[in-house]
Amino acid sequence: MLKRSFYCAMAMVVMLAGFAANGHSGPQAGQFFLSPMIGGHGFEGNQDPFETGEELDHGFTFGLGLGYEFTRHLGTELTFNITPTEAQPGDFSVDVFTGRLDLFCNLVPEKDLVPYVAAGLGTLTFTNPDLDDDTDFMVNYGGGVKYYLNEAVALRADIRHLIAFGDTHSNLLYTVGMVFNFGGGKGQASAGRKDADKDSDGDGIADSKDSCSGTPVGASVDSRGCWVIKDLHFETGDAAIKSGSQKNLDEVVRVMEKNPDLKLEVQGYTDNQGSAEFNRDLSEKRAQAVRSYIVSKGVDKDRITAKGYGIENPAASNDTAEGRAKNRRVELKPLF
Repeated sequence: MLKRSFYCAMAMVVMLAGFAANGHSGPQAGQFFLSPMIGGHGFEGNQDPFETGEELDHGFTFGLGLGYEFTRHLGTELTFNITPTEAQPGDFSVDVFTGRLDLFCNLVPEKDLVPYVAAGLGTLTFTNPDLDDDTDFMVNYGGGVKYYLNEAVALRADIRHLIAFGDTHSNLLYTVGMVFNFGGGKGQASAGRKDADKDSDGDGIADSKDSCSGTPVGASVDSRGCWVIKDLHFETGDAAIKSGSQKNLDEVVRVMEKNPDLKLEVQGYTDNQGSAEFNRDLSEKRAQAVRSYIVSKGVDKDRITAKGYGIENPAASNDTAEGRAKNRRVELKPLF
């Protein structure tokens, strides 16, 4: 009987684990939760709490857990189960009450699908209207998974091995159910996502992905959040600015006019084709050419410096033509 029960329990866990996990929710520190559950309770074949020579049937169980998350990894849960069953061959009814106080560990709390392990102490009480109650102390261990549909609600599957003291017997308790979360966790998760989405410099790139903080309003940034002059082209192997590039250079001038306290370093970069010395010299000349253009438009020369970095700090991989094109750039760094 216990073997069949174990297979059923494993099937429930595997079925729940089939949900994809993308990491939007998970348990939060300071959360309380309430967890109603249903499932099965299997008894060892020679378990005879009333010493009548009868054997307990496998029973359908109802449970309710009340828990608290100390941290995202560690928590505690108080759980009660009732299992109506019968003893055979006498065919008399038995109600089994299980109470447990457990500690559990969430193994990957940053995911939506959270496996956990648990262990604790408790009691098993067997009752029949015509017989004296029998209560045994027991230990339990096991685990399960929770799948968080959102911050407030999760699905759950759980398996426990219960070992009763006295005349030692094994029980298998397996359940599925829901988890309803309350308290501080929701606010903490929301705050975490709010911080992750924060865009301090207003360039359209969240701080968590912004490699160049502090770009001024109006600056045109790339996917890294860095201020790169778009459509800026030079003669091949030279620092002469091609016609048609002035439009975006003039945009830099306008940004500096709107921000009179802004100072910039013009940074020249190249791809990795050619020698490092040649590329550093070329990037220096191109950065100086951009500085000279901006100064010629009336920007104070003391507000802008220039430096060539050659192949350093690539914006993309040099393994592809597209990546090398992104690396041949002039970037503007605000100076504070």
